Amino acid sequence: MGKSFSRLFRSPTPAAAAPAEPEFSWEKRRANREDFVVRNLEQKLVLRSPGSVAGNQFVIEDCKHCDVVVFDTCGPVTVDACSHCNIFLGPCTGSVFLRELVACRVILACQQFRTRDCADCDISLYCATQPIIETSTDLRLTPFAVDVHNDAAL
Repeated sequence: MGKSFSRLFRSPTPAAAAPAEPEFSWEKRRANREDFVVRNLEQKLVLRSPGSVAGNQFVIEDCKHCDVVVFDTCGPVTVDACSHCNIFLGPCTGSVFLRELVACRVILACQQFRTRDCADCDISLYCATQPIIETSTDLRLTPFAVDVHNDAAL
């Protein structure tokens, strides 16, 4: 009788700790949409290092006298209403759309290239398809000429 009575007053055995929920890589990296937007800047240098864009859509808009350099793979890219800017885009897996650029220099490699209402721009381009140029004036297009294997070129 003593054994069964002592069981009533014994402290409960601690329950086994619940196994931790697995954490997946896509849950660790919460992308902030603003990290992929360059907007309303004047006389600034904007750099995106390798791995910072990671194939996401990238937007550049309303910039003046800026240098925007993206050393990463982008998805679709839109550049709107910029003037007197220098823009370098790493390889783009989607389309690049330039609208209302004035006196800009752009270097890029993409799947599809489109311009509309651009004026007085120098564009160094590698494109998998034929470029689409709409209502733009004084564009100077040259082949993409960047040696990515030579560190001195960067």
